Amino acid sequence: MRSASLLAMALVVVNIASARCATYERYRGHGELSLSYGKQRVVVPAALARLIKCGRDCAPAADSFRRLTAAHRDHGVSASDFTRELISLSHLVRSHNGTAVTAGVLRSDDVVFRGSGADLLVVWLDPMCQVCKRAADAVVFYMNDARRPPRLVLRALSQDRPMDRYAISALEVVRLRRPQYYPPAVLAILAADPQTTDDIDAAIQPYLDATTRVPVLPEYSEAIRQARSAMKAYPFGIPPPTASFHGRLITLDNDGGIAFDPFRDDVHLSAVLSLIEEEDRQNV
Repeated sequence: MRSASLLAMALVVVNIASARCATYERYRGHGELSLSYGKQRVVVPAALARLIKCGRDCAPAADSFRRLTAAHRDHGVSASDFTRELISLSHLVRSHNGTAVTAGVLRSDDVVFRGSGADLLVVWLDPMCQVCKRAADAVVFYMNDARRPPRLVLRALSQDRPMDRYAISALEVVRLRRPQYYPPAVLAILAADPQTTDDIDAAIQPYLDATTRVPVLPEYSEAIRQARSAMKAYPFGIPPPTASFHGRLITLDNDGGIAFDPFRDDVHLSAVLSLIEEEDRQNV
């Protein structure tokens, strides 16, 4: 009987790559998954395990999780640290946020930058923040590689400092004059890492139908007012980068003792968004 019991708990096939790539794994108690990780093993929380072990139906989530695992292994992250990071990821995937639900809807002044379909990814960025530049890079790479990318909306806000206020006001001028160029203008300022207001003007110049400095344009006064309103309307009590997707607040999560950073790169962002989509698909 003992042999039969052990046999019943033996390895099961879990498809975590694609229909062509199956890995043999073993379920632990309470639905956890013991995952091969080089010469070690990683414990995948039960809430994540069920999102990557359902065969073809969850192939996008399983594939993104496989790439996340490979990236951590290749960067020398220990199995114990990755296990704790997965606890944080699981918490992020499962944590619905009422504010993210209301803030993550399309506004009349939003400009959809990329993507199509019903899903909407709203990202808040500070154009004067280099952490936000890394986040923007992750978002752009993710949108380029995703099989079915969501609609993307960028919303810029900043700290209450003169240069920051100028950057947001300059972007609002772009929105007022040529709204379709607002998202690339946000990315242009982030890429330029401006040190002066002249640098900001130079970064957004390709997106304005004017060659004069921003403050002399007729829309500037209204742009200042709208920039102030945008900063007051920011709904979260944490600094950007942040995002709203499927009613979740996408931000750093430290529930497992080691933080999962969804904006570290496109692999991290793809993993959390794909797992959220699969979580909601299974819970319909």
